[in-house]
Amino acid sequence: MRARIVCATAVWVWAALTVGAAEPPYRVAPGDTLWDLSGRQWNDPSLWPELWAMNPHIRNPHWIFPGEEIRFDRPAGPPAQIETRLVRLPVERLAPPAGGGAATEPAGAPAPKWATPAAGAEGAARPGYRFARARTQDFISSHPLPRLGTVDTRAQRKVVYAPGEEIEIAWASGPAPGPGTRLTAFDDRQEVLHPRNGEPVGRYVRILAHLEVVSSGGGRAVAKIVEGYDAVENGAGVMVYRPPPGEVVPVPTARGVEGVVLRGQPDRSVYGDQDLIFLDRGQIHGVERGLVVEFPPGGAMQSAQGTVDLSTPLARAVVIGVEDKTSSAVVVESRAALEPGDRFLAAGVSP
Repeated sequence: MRARIVCATAVWVWAALTVGAAEPPYRVAPGDTLWDLSGRQWNDPSLWPELWAMNPHIRNPHWIFPGEEIRFDRPAGPPAQIETRLVRLPVERLAPPAGGGAATEPAGAPAPKWATPAAGAEGAARPGYRFARARTQDFISSHPLPRLGTVDTRAQRKVVYAPGEEIEIAWASGPAPGPGTRLTAFDDRQEVLHPRNGEPVGRYVRILAHLEVVSSGGGRAVAKIVEGYDAVENGAGVMVYRPPPGEVVPVPTARGVEGVVLRGQPDRSVYGDQDLIFLDRGQIHGVERGLVVEFPPGGAMQSAQGTVDLSTPLARAVVIGVEDKTSSAVVVESRAALEPGDRFLAAGVSP
């Protein structure tokens, strides 16, 4: 019987970053990574693609060497200009929808909690959520994704590419798209197995970047990386532009939907507040964007009866993307960690 891990809420940090002030280069020490350096310098490790883009001499962001010099200063701007921004770790915090009349929170204020109305409740306010970036765009596909083209950078000198840089694409068939066309680069090499029976479910599709075609001809295209979420490497797939989830409003469900957690985002083995998870139910099962699911206490929690409230769900999540047989969701409330194989129910039928 596995003990469950009680989750802490996401860490919120307010950081003031000085823009335009030149800084002396940093010399890489043994064990350093761009992820760690971005976290130490900017309080946000997810900014490592920006740090990489600022240091074009680094050919592969996964390999930096002791003694190598790295610069942290951003492009020159007005003297003493200060940029204040909210740093959210490890995943972008959910926010009420635009135009919802929410008041601006002061620095250091606790994260807001958005109540979910009962399914079918008349006149109940239904707050929404807005998802900003990063891993919320990943999904699990039950079938191989059709590739419009493949990143082919063999003629270029770098191994991997960051936002602002241009890459070459070998088009699969027909003429390459014209300038201005939006595309999405992805990696779908990782197979996903069902945690209950070990059967193949599909492929984990990691969204690497959004691209914009600059020029094309002869079955090839040159595209600029306009939004980057991970390093784009040679051999990555290219598909039609897949926009980010954006705003999601919770919806009631007219039928019972239940299933289990397949897995979560790649850097976690258990999942809590603000984490991305993937469910083994999709469009053919009646799942739609905005569906709220709840995770009832399982057998592993029964031994804690008397010390843990078993009458309410351990966690709630809102579905942000739906495929034919799977869906992706973000955990919006959590008092215990979720794991692959944990059971969920649509909020309207949850006990």
